[in-house]
Amino acid sequence: MSKSYWGPKSVTFWLVGVVTDKRLLLVDKQGITGKKVDFHSIPYKSISHFSVETAGHFDLDAELKIWISGAQLPAISKQFKKDKAIYDIQKLLASVCS
Repeated sequence: MSKSYWGPKSVTFWLVGVVTDKRLLLVDKQGITGKKVDFHSIPYKSISHFSVETAGHFDLDAELKIWISGAQLPAISKQFKKDKAIYDIQKLLASVCS
């Protein structure tokens, strides 16, 4: 199983994710040119829990937080501005992190 999604396309932040059968791969490009790149590879068995916080029904801004086992603070915390991809990510994480 492999599925990819695009996060918000703003001038300062791009998030690309690939969902495989064993892990979540995140590529976070920052800046106008996208020269600064962070790569995250998170095995599903290491995800202890996740949360999606939305601002409300009419406001599409949302935040995704992912906790890794043994950590008190979230390892990943990403903002989604006016992007409904957060709900697809939530469904995928709920199905593989059970």
